[in-house]
Amino acid sequence: MTPKRQARPFNRMQERLQRFVEDRTRMLAAISHDLRTPLTSLRLRAEFVQDHDLQEKMLKTIEEIQTMTEAALAFAREGT
Repeated sequence: MTPKRQARPFNRMQERLQRFVEDRTRMLAAISHDLRTPLTSLRLRAEFVQDHDLQEKMLKTIEEIQTMTEAALAFAREGT
């Protein structure tokens, strides 16, 4: 088998892997972006919770999720 014929399967595999990574990155960015709206809604609702301890716990959890979401978006941006 010539070196040129040997390189073709490798190149096809490399192209498929690149498309796979790009697709996953786009999906991650889309999901992260779509999570922003419900997180904002939850944050607003949490502001009206009367129980201060419960409100604090809710806001902390929302903040953690928001931090993860922003990190995923930053990763997706850097990957592109």
